[in-house]
Amino acid sequence: MAPTPEDRQPGGPRVSRRRLLAGAAAAAGLALAPRARAAEPTGRLIVDTRTTAVTRMEVSELVYDFRQETGYVVVDTDESAMPRGASYARDLEISIDVPQQQAADVTPAQAGGVRGLQWDKTEQDVAAVHADATGEGARIGVIDDGVLGANPDRDASHPDLPNVNGELSRNFTGDGNGPGPLNDDHGTHCAGTAAAGGEGVVGVAPDAEIVDLRVFSGQGASFADILAAVVYGTQVGCDVLNLSLGTPPLVPVDEPPEEIGPGDDPDGRGPIVPVAADQLEALLEAVGVFGSYAVDNGTLPVAAAGNSATNLDEEPPGADAEPVVLPASAEGFLSVGAAGPLGYGWPVEGDSEEIAGIRIESPIEAELPPTEPAFYTNYGESAVDVTAAGGNADTDAVGESNYFLDLVFNTGITSLDTGQPPDAVLEEYEPGYAFKAGTSFAAPNVAGLAALLFGLDPEADAEDVRDTVEDTAEELSVGRDGVTTAPGASPNAAFDGGFDGDEPSTPADNGPFDSDTYRGEGHVNVAAAVEEFLERVEDSGDED
Repeated sequence: MAPTPEDRQPGGPRVSRRRLLAGAAAAAGLALAPRARAAEPTGRLIVDTRTTAVTRMEVSELVYDFRQETGYVVVDTDESAMPRGASYARDLEISIDVPQQQAADVTPAQAGGVRGLQWDKTEQDVAAVHADATGEGARIGVIDDGVLGANPDRDASHPDLPNVNGELSRNFTGDGNGPGPLNDDHGTHCAGTAAAGGEGVVGVAPDAEIVDLRVFSGQGASFADILAAVVYGTQVGCDVLNLSLGTPPLVPVDEPPEEIGPGDDPDGRGPIVPVAADQLEALLEAVGVFGSYAVDNGTLPVAAAGNSATNLDEEPPGADAEPVVLPASAEGFLSVGAAGPLGYGWPVEGDSEEIAGIRIESPIEAELPPTEPAFYTNYGESAVDVTAAGGNADTDAVGESNYFLDLVFNTGITSLDTGQPPDAVLEEYEPGYAFKAGTSFAAPNVAGLAALLFGLDPEADAEDVRDTVEDTAEELSVGRDGVTTAPGASPNAAFDGGFDGDEPSTPADNGPFDSDTYRGEGHVNVAAAVEEFLERVEDSGDED
């Protein structure tokens, strides 16, 4: 039986949800079985034991047993060993996708004042919000490629991530390298975006605790490991799970052109990947069962909507159904699209200031505001629940100007070695900062907001937190004077052949655009969400 969100003992103290679930995890003995590395074919299947008896299967290895929590197991076996009529999904692998990124030549020693580069936090005025809510008491699980400071066997940490809980952090990949990053800083950047709390950059919820749940070994991660991280994160009391990962858009077809997995590009169909209809349906259901398990036990999973610039509400040519991205399209997951400015503080043609050696306009102006839909984001009113700051880019300006100021600035690692594979263990991990863009960095802005709300009420219901995030999101216009970076617009200011910073690159007559198409319920409003939730908590206290 799955643990309940809380337990009250007559005549005794209240047992918190976090304490109860942590005890349940220990009692269940959740173990990480050794297996092939995520970058290698595994032949694993995600089996629904509610319709398939495990005892009837000839399995070489039971990798994960989640019958108690969700009714599923993960087995390492050939499909020919499955009994007739068995319900299962093939375990798929995914890879990290970052549309734009650039390392920042900034060290922690230079970090004073760098918050002026954090337009994603300035846009939401998080400094003012922190007078009422900082995420204290909340816990965020970062399901990613590792967070600097999570590995107790390495003398490596980030001064702006003092809140990493290494004791609870786990490695789900089976590569034997423990939690913490390898040769990439994607997860470290996501953790900082959500909850950095040092003297340099700031996160949305700087006093929330961070738990590293590493599922990538290099660039590859499997859904079986991701689902295991969802269960573990829920059981150790993570209030929020951030999943800045996912598949490209998948469409069901009766007969795929070949045996493929996400990331392949059969028949030149661009980012759309055809998958056998029965397999896609089975995987979508399985991921949704795990998402619902988290929500039912008080944990809100937040997922990136993806970076394929695809309208997930439209059937692609030749397809009979709308595409989905996983896990964001599955039941229980809060799907986040990305927004960002164009020309934020660049190019510098007049008065300016210098922040950590980077020249930026003063006062700052921009061609498009921080709430503009990013050129790469997936969209669709029914597919994207909210948008948040994830960064944007004028691709014509890459290498020509400080275009990277439009990306999200936060924690990174300066000692990454491009001469080694992404799954290499480095000799040293030197903390630093980086500019990155993607729905990967919009999701932790929402995860941080959710942590602020959970911090105000540790026993809050995950659905209530989600409802508050969505209900307070703003329905904002798309584009300015016909100029936009919204996917599908033509011309598009992200790649129109020129850049002029504060002024439109190319006159355009796009629009008007339906805000719901790009923003779902709207663009998150951190201050409004905290204010509404505070009122709810205060009203609840008055009733008691």
